[in-house]
Amino acid sequence: MEQSPSPSEDYGRDAKGRFGAGNKLAKGNPFARRVQKIRAALLSRLTVDDAKEIADVLIRQAKAGDLAAVRELLDRCLGKAPVAITGSDGGPIELAAIRDHREIFDVNGFAEHLRQFEAHQSDEAKRIAS
Repeated sequence: MEQSPSPSEDYGRDAKGRFGAGNKLAKGNPFARRVQKIRAALLSRLTVDDAKEIADVLIRQAKAGDLAAVRELLDRCLGKAPVAITGSDGGPIELAAIRDHREIFDVNGFAEHLRQFEAHQSDEAKRIAS
């Protein structure tokens, strides 16, 4: 069921609830065009081979235990992990418990998993090529 805008005020919206012409609030993101141009320029320069080389470097760094690389790789491949906005008491989240990332994240175990995955990918690529 579609809700219509308030009958008493239109707030600069048309009958379907969209911003009407001349509405000063409907201009959108003032940086969107610039960001789009920058993104297009980067994409026009980035080749598939470049992306593969960058991925290889990121994987090597993650395997070596670089936590920033591990986080970036997982965020890009699996999506960012959901983060609670507030703590159990409704206040800000206390991150003091996370002091040593190496204890929390099994970097060596993850690196081994990446090695196995890379070997599997290599075997699979050889199988497809033959």
